[in-house]
Amino acid sequence: EQHLPQVTNLTIQGKFNHQALKVQNALTNQVSLDLSQPFFPFGEKPRFGDTLYLDLAEHTAFTKDGTINLQVNVIDPTDAGIELKEESINPNLRLQWRFWDGEEWTLLGTSTRNIDEVQQNTSNNNFQDNTKAFTIPGTQVVRFTLPAQPKIKTIGGIDSAWIRVQITAGDYGKEASYIPDRDEDGTVRRDADTNDVKYIFKPASFAPPLIRSITADYSLD
Repeated sequence: EQHLPQVTNLTIQGKFNHQALKVQNALTNQVSLDLSQPFFPFGEKPRFGDTLYLDLAEHTAFTKDGTINLQVNVIDPTDAGIELKEESINPNLRLQWRFWDGEEWTLLGTSTRNIDEVQQNTSNNNFQDNTKAFTIPGTQVVRFTLPAQPKIKTIGGIDSAWIRVQITAGDYGKEASYIPDRDEDGTVRRDADTNDVKYIFKPASFAPPLIRSITADYSLD
């Protein structure tokens, strides 16, 4: 009598890699950006709540537990003629990174100007932002692991899987304004005749991030 072999256990292991996947579309507050040239991810005067959407056009390549490395090329603001002032560097700057899971924008991580703080606060998704909220020039990596399967959502008339990056605290500078003129000891100066407060003009201090390119590497063990 001939006995056929029996399979009691079968394990298949594989590793998938996709490199240099293009971000096909990007929007600032749902306004389309031209990715063929450097762009301001939050506009030229970023404010609280401004949002960058990144289109994962190759969304079929991305799945739960996959790790995405965004290669972000940040332009040195001084090379673009942007003057950095004291008010341009806000230590409270926060960017929240989220993706659409079909029901809500799920948090991936929070960027700050302090990499150690980012890693401490958002370690669950292996989140790491070496751009320090788009403030470090050169090509830097933003890394995270997807905790769930990304789903399709319509943003700006485009159906795709999206990464959302939003300013949730701080800023990249302030609008121009008039502020009270003060003596060295902090006393507000007043007009000798009318006693009205004297004001001085304070120029805008915006130093918006400027990005040359973004590509995505993806891996799944």
